Amino acid sequence: MRGEVKKPKIAIITVIDKSDRLNEYGLALSTIRCYAQRMSQECSHFVLVSPNITENNIQTTVNKNNKCKQDDVRIY
Repeated sequence: MRGEVKKPKIAIITVIDKSDRLNEYGLALSTIRCYAQRMSQECSHFVLVSPNITENNIQTTVNKNNKCKQDDVRIY
């Protein structure tokens, strides 16, 4: 359909190394889940428990504008 802009589908994937941490990150996961539900068809939230995450797969960067720490996980 010409002239129609489609909204992108977005997947938010949270990766943790132990299922025990689900309770530890409960508030953060609930916040992300709520955001994904409000976006309805445009956004989905998935939690991946992967005990094989090593420090080599995690890249830590600092956003200089707001000094927030962000962990980006690259999945190969």
